[in-house]
Amino acid sequence: MKPEQAYANVPLTVASAQVLLNRAPNIAIGQTVYNPTSTPTSGGYWFLVVDRTSLQVAVNLVSTDSDNVPEAVQPYVNNTQFMLFLATWGVTINNVPQGALYDLLVAAGAGPVLSRLEQLNYQLGCGLFGNMSYAMAGLFGGGQSLSAVEAASLA
Repeated sequence: MKPEQAYANVPLTVASAQVLLNRAPNIAIGQTVYNPTSTPTSGGYWFLVVDRTSLQVAVNLVSTDSDNVPEAVQPYVNNTQFMLFLATWGVTINNVPQGALYDLLVAAGAGPVLSRLEQLNYQLGCGLFGNMSYAMAGLFGGGQSLSAVEAASLA
């Protein structure tokens, strides 16, 4: 088997968490389950950056910043060897990704699901919905030509 085919069909699950209580988000790649390295005191974004050829984790961090890309993630942004997994954790609808973080997610393939959250926040604000959850798996450097797998829910 060629090295690039070794991980061609590995099951993947990305589960975000709508609230900070009860459970943390999880990401499972094959038989390995990853957990966040810290717990945010308010809503946060969990970033897991994984080498797609070896499945080794390059970055595992939680950030509460909905506008900026964490410094540890930035070196991987244009490298198609790395995948980005993102799961929210207790994020409210008024803290959907914006600015550089939004741009990063779109560059990694985020699309209609993230756009829908932005639209709901813009049109309805935080009065109708409280928490949201968003999860995505995308490829750095892939851009809109490669769509990410993404899902969201509102409460």
